[in-house]
Amino acid sequence: MASAVINQVKEQPLLVLFYALGYATGNVVGIVVERKLAFGLIILKVITPDTGRQLADSLRQNGQPVTIFRGEGMYGPVEELYIACRRRDLKWILSDVRRIDPAAFYVIEQARDISKVLRPTYSALGGWRSVAKRK
Repeated sequence: MASAVINQVKEQPLLVLFYALGYATGNVVGIVVERKLAFGLIILKVITPDTGRQLADSLRQNGQPVTIFRGEGMYGPVEELYIACRRRDLKWILSDVRRIDPAAFYVIEQARDISKVLRPTYSALGGWRSVAKRK
């Protein structure tokens, strides 16, 4: 396809613009679809000086496994919550984190390989299930 456009650039320069628009549109659509499907696993690291235990308890009550590490931050002791989860669960996990500690610092990393996926026992209803109240 690209070679056909390149060969005809002298005759129809507008083809380059249409090719570029089509290529960019395909990329944007692919990114949007991939984010909506939310396949894959991620590592969420939440760093907080004050509310680590409260955050962990809240997430654990919703069935999300959490590991806590104690560390030293720039201004004193901090707690780091290490959460391996599905990407589709990230939305409700981050809303809990922001509700409990709006000043929490977090980092999201892509997880390539995980030996065991611990899925939450509770998963917030989304889409048509939240309207119909069915599981």
